[in-house]
Amino acid sequence: MKKPFAVAAALCALLLAACTAAPQKQTVSMFDLSEAMSAAHSGQTEMKLASSSDADPEGIFERFSDMDYGKVESFFLLYAADGAASTDEIAVIALRDAADAAEAAKSLERHVEKRRALYGTYAPELVPALDGAEVFTSAQYAVLIVSPNADAVRRAFEEFIAK
Repeated sequence: MKKPFAVAAALCALLLAACTAAPQKQTVSMFDLSEAMSAAHSGQTEMKLASSSDADPEGIFERFSDMDYGKVESFFLLYAADGAASTDEIAVIALRDAADAAEAAKSLERHVEKRRALYGTYAPELVPALDGAEVFTSAQYAVLIVSPNADAVRRAFEEFIAK
């Protein structure tokens, strides 16, 4: 008689835990998201795309984040084709666990600081664009936007992941 009760109690506990756990939303297509955000950037700067779909994704990722790549589900980086003329950059990191989003955002902030120091030595006129850099998180995403149309790029991100 005790065994069926124990099994029923265990099932109830399991169901309760499943109902209270916050589900992580499925990660969107990073390519499609990069297209939407690039369009909002408005083509003022020719941008190149690098992503987790490319050869050596971990090496690419290390160019703009120092976080453990094992925590990353996917990413993309849009960057100015002519880095000597523009600091424009858009990056989105989709994490395996949303709890790591704040850590990813901190890594993006460190990236911006390194770029400020670099541009400060050879192109100080471009540093103000980096001063306006936006770094934020949303669910399992960490986002970096350096764009003269940052508000439009952020809206494009928010609208895309809300779909």
